[in-house]
Amino acid sequence: MSGERVLVVEDDRVTAEGIVQLLARHGYAPLSPVASGEEAVARAEAERPDLVLMDIRLQGAMLGVTAAEHIRNYCDIPVVFLTAYADDQTLEAAKGSHPYGFVSKPYEPRDLDIALEMALYLHSMERRVRESEARYRTLVRNFPNGVVALFDSDLRFTLVDGAGSPGVCLSRELAEGKLASEALSKDVCAVLEPCLRSALAGEGCHLEVPYADHVCQVDVVPIRGDSGSIVAGMVLVQDITERKQAELERERLITELRQSLDDVKVLRGLLPICMNCKKIRDDQGYWQKLEVYIRQHSEAEFSHGLCPECARKLYPEYIQDTEPSGE
Repeated sequence: MSGERVLVVEDDRVTAEGIVQLLARHGYAPLSPVASGEEAVARAEAERPDLVLMDIRLQGAMLGVTAAEHIRNYCDIPVVFLTAYADDQTLEAAKGSHPYGFVSKPYEPRDLDIALEMALYLHSMERRVRESEARYRTLVRNFPNGVVALFDSDLRFTLVDGAGSPGVCLSRELAEGKLASEALSKDVCAVLEPCLRSALAGEGCHLEVPYADHVCQVDVVPIRGDSGSIVAGMVLVQDITERKQAELERERLITELRQSLDDVKVLRGLLPICMNCKKIRDDQGYWQKLEVYIRQHSEAEFSHGLCPECARKLYPEYIQDTEPSGE
């Protein structure tokens, strides 16, 4: 051990002193022992030991189980129970306080040492998991317009977080802690579950899933541990409805533009035109007035008038009267 501080809670003074001496010999740094639950809570809050070794039966108003529950919940300190005998009700209550181990009296020094080592190790791992989860939530909480989720080998969503969206088929409130079959609608689950299993087998998946009036982009990937083995899977779900609508609008505009360009190109080809009336034959074989055809196949507009030559032919009297005299 590297000097972990241990608070012993034992109402038998001789037993308490014996445990303190044993802990010191095994490399721990025991604090002065206390005899009641009330004292244990006060010392834990004030001195923050690394571990509390507590008799399950204590004198005083506060039971050892009650003190252990308070120390775990409010001080985040692991508790190991010492017990010589206890009725079933006390043992069940002790389990409810989530202790990190039990040591039976009379105990062997080796058994006590192993129990304390395991408790410290498990608590350290739990703290690392909580810190990792906190970092993960901080990272993904601002995931734009969507949700990120982790799932285990049972297809249970162990962690769900993100900015969220009404159009996303996954939410923390409805999914975290639940199986995929419980958290997802039947239709969505039928599409997504094969991807979850595929990710756990090492194969990623990318797809678009319709959800209500929205479209979700779903990416499912495996998560590998330090050894390279797959330890979990991750789902990234993003509402891409607006993007899909923008893509459709872009395609519509491109189609209209291409159609307009195609219409203009028609005017560059060979146009059948009547040499007498000047009508043009279209692709369906119909004859149309020149100005009508051009207006339909381009953006040109016509203003009707007479050129000087036609004006003299049609209105010679008027043109002669208006032409300036050579005198």
